[in-house]
Amino acid sequence: MNDITSTITSKKIQISIGTHTSILNENSLNKIDKDELTKSLRALKAKCKASNVTLKGYNKMLAFIKDNYSTYLNEYTYRQFLFTELRAKAQTMLESSKDGFLDAAMMKLCIDTRNDIHRLHWRSTLLSKFDSLFHSIENYVNVSNYTMINIGR
Repeated sequence: MNDITSTITSKKIQISIGTHTSILNENSLNKIDKDELTKSLRALKAKCKASNVTLKGYNKMLAFIKDNYSTYLNEYTYRQFLFTELRAKAQTMLESSKDGFLDAAMMKLCIDTRNDIHRLHWRSTLLSKFDSLFHSIENYVNVSNYTMINIGR
């Protein structure tokens, strides 16, 4: 008999068999707020100016955020839809398990949905680009030993 452990919440889906086999492990995303992102970018600019650090690509990034934020929101909404769909499928898969064995057809549906979620995180998507930009700005603001920062793409 297999030992199935699971955690299914509005923020996390985790299903594993035994201690070494993970079937699903997905987390919900936090939406990046446009105003918060531009505020962080402006704070980075002010910090660079005060520290005499060269900041390249600032205007380009402001334009990128302005031009692409609505498309980012569409991708974010679709990703959250897929996460909700995966949560429902995972719950159904667990409910249909018998004697510690998962239904192979339901597992395939879950894995296909998980793969659709992963495709949204490829480097070419705006979801990935905004996430990368947000975390890069956070890292630059928190570290102070740079002589030049290039945030342009």
